[in-house]
Amino acid sequence: MKRIAITLCIVFLGIIAFTHYKNYKRFNPPTLYTYTLRTDIDAQYHDPAVLLAYYENARRLPMMAREQWYNQDIDVLTPDHENQESVDASEIFRKLQATTDAQGARLAYSAQLKKLGFSNAEIREIELKGLSAFQAFVLKKALKLPLQRGDQNGSVWELQHLLVGLGYTMPVDGNFVQETESAVKAFQQKNKLYPSGVADEATMILLLQTTK
Repeated sequence: MKRIAITLCIVFLGIIAFTHYKNYKRFNPPTLYTYTLRTDIDAQYHDPAVLLAYYENARRLPMMAREQWYNQDIDVLTPDHENQESVDASEIFRKLQATTDAQGARLAYSAQLKKLGFSNAEIREIELKGLSAFQAFVLKKALKLPLQRGDQNGSVWELQHLLVGLGYTMPVDGNFVQETESAVKAFQQKNKLYPSGVADEATMILLLQTTK
């Protein structure tokens, strides 16, 4: 009887320990699941719905990630590729993240144009019809084009933000190094431009129009 009691006690303690571990894991995800809002966006954007959608999606992203971890034990940032539910949840999360990044890039582009003197009406026209020759000239001067490997300035930082908004991976630090050059080449090749890795006027105009 004593041996049975000891065995039952060990099993009981094991169950308690496992339960505590599961609860601890449940309330302590592997990351904080935060989304950092851009600080360079146009808060007076001509379409308030886009601005509201950006803030709403930025709020939903961490909530979605935490809910998947809390309810399904799924880390959307590092999915288990042998678990289809985990893969599907991660794909939904990443699509929303890409949408949110693109909205942020669009709002930041509007802010950049306003710094050059464009109005809301003019920005709406640019988004619908593209840049005119004069607007392209103004933009070229403002962004100090072309941008290439070795450059370090705010224009490179904006270029990196636009590329990240399209799903390319690189540090957003204003330094035009190998990662940025590779992303520019990939974008150029995808859009049938010569893959020089140099962000010239044609590349920047197409990039800005793609992320609008």
